[in-house]
Amino acid sequence: MPSKKLPTKDSSQELIKDSITNITRIIENDTDISLIDLNLIQQLNTQKTLNLMKLERKLDLILNESKQITQINEDLTNTLTKLNVLENQVNHLERIAKEMDEWSKELQVKSRRIRKQNSI
Repeated sequence: MPSKKLPTKDSSQELIKDSITNITRIIENDTDISLIDLNLIQQLNTQKTLNLMKLERKLDLILNESKQITQINEDLTNTLTKLNVLENQVNHLERIAKEMDEWSKELQVKSRRIRKQNSI
């Protein structure tokens, strides 16, 4: 059986030094990766914030346009109501004009009769 060599003080120190160096590298690499991840998350957050701001501006624009459309609709409704009133008044005036035209025709007929009677 081969004999086992016990580590010497120098070799143990070398192993410890290598272990510490490796652990340091692992921690540094992990830190670098974490910083990269953090940077990516920050960029994503910034982009999402910008997108939300754009959406908010679009929503404000839509709300303003909706208010304008509502106001236009109210104005049109008021105008339509006024037009209906005018239409009713015009219809009433047309009925009166027809009635006056009928009276005028009746008066013409009566006037002709009276002239005829007076000329006889």
